[in-house]
Amino acid sequence: MEYQVAFDLSREGFRGWWFGLFGLFFAAIGVLLSRESVHARPAMKRLSLFFVGFAVFWTSMAVGLPYLSYRQARERLASGQTEVVEGVVENFKPMPYGGHSMERFTVKGVRFAYSDFVVNAGFNRTRAHGGPIRDGLPVRINYDAKGEILRLEIPKSEPYASPPPGPPGIEGKTIVLLVAIMFGVPLFGLLWRWKQGTLALPYEGKELLFRESMASGRSLRTWWTRIGGANNALDVALTKDTLYIDLIAPFRYFSALGMWDFQHQIPLHSLLRAEKKEKSGLRKWASGGIETLELEYRRETGETTVFELYLSRRDELYDKLIELMPGRR
Repeated sequence: MEYQVAFDLSREGFRGWWFGLFGLFFAAIGVLLSRESVHARPAMKRLSLFFVGFAVFWTSMAVGLPYLSYRQARERLASGQTEVVEGVVENFKPMPYGGHSMERFTVKGVRFAYSDFVVNAGFNRTRAHGGPIRDGLPVRINYDAKGEILRLEIPKSEPYASPPPGPPGIEGKTIVLLVAIMFGVPLFGLLWRWKQGTLALPYEGKELLFRESMASGRSLRTWWTRIGGANNALDVALTKDTLYIDLIAPFRYFSALGMWDFQHQIPLHSLLRAEKKEKSGLRKWASGGIETLELEYRRETGETTVFELYLSRRDELYDKLIELMPGRR
C-alpha cells in the first residue's frame, strides 16, 4: 500500500494562537478602565486590575498550556516516541457540521476522537469540514499515549487536499471578522469620541461637588432611547456650574454616534427642572427599588431633553442642584 501524508504535526505550525486573542480583549477593557479620572472610586480601579489580571490568566491558560502540549507532541514525533497502527477505519461516527460531539473511529481496536472545535496538537479535521476519514479507509497513524493523531497517512489513490494553515474548525475569514468586530467597535468609539473632543473626562481637574459611578438611567428623548437605558453603567458628576452624565469605561467606547443619548453636559443655567419621582410596580422593580431623579434641560439647539436617573444618593444630588439653583425645582 502506497500512502500519502494527510497530516504531519512536524509540518504544522501552532494552531491555538487565535484562542488567546480574547485575552487581548479583556486587557483592552482593563486599560480603558485605568484611564478613568483620578476621582474614580477604588472599586473602579480594582475592576481595572481584575480585567488586566484575568487577561494575563486567560492568555496563559488558553495559549501557554496548549503550546506546551504542542511542543511536547512534536518532540515525541521527531524522536520516534509514538505508537503506530496500520489498518482499516472501523466504527466511524462523524461529527455533525455544527459540532456538539466528537468524531470517532477505531483502527484494530485503537480508539481515536477529535473535533474541529477542540484545540489540540494533533489531527482534528472532521469529515464535515473536509477531513479524509471514512469507514473502510486504509490508514497508517502515529499517535501518542493521549490518543492524539500526530501523523496520518492515507492511500495515494484517495483524493484529498490538505487544509490551508489557519485556526482549527473555523474558517480564517470568520476569525478575522470576529477579531475586527471585537477590536473595531471600541476603536471606532475611541476615534469618534476623539473627534468630538470627549475622549477625556470633561470634568478632569475640576472640583467635584458630587459624583456617583455605577448609576442607572435613560434618556426620554425618543422611543428608541426610552426602550434603551444603562443599568449600573453611568457616571454622574457635578461641578459648581455643570452636571455631567456619561457611560463609565469601557462602555463609553462602545457607544459611538450617541445613538442611546447617554452623553450629557448640562450647564446649570440651562436646567429647567429637577424633580424627585417615586416609581411603582414594574418600573420600581426594573430600577431595583432605587428612586428616580428626573432632569429636564434645554440644549444649545433649543431642544428640550428629559433624562431619568436612578441614583443610590439621589437626595444628595437633588439638594446640591437646588442649592446651586435657588428657586428652581
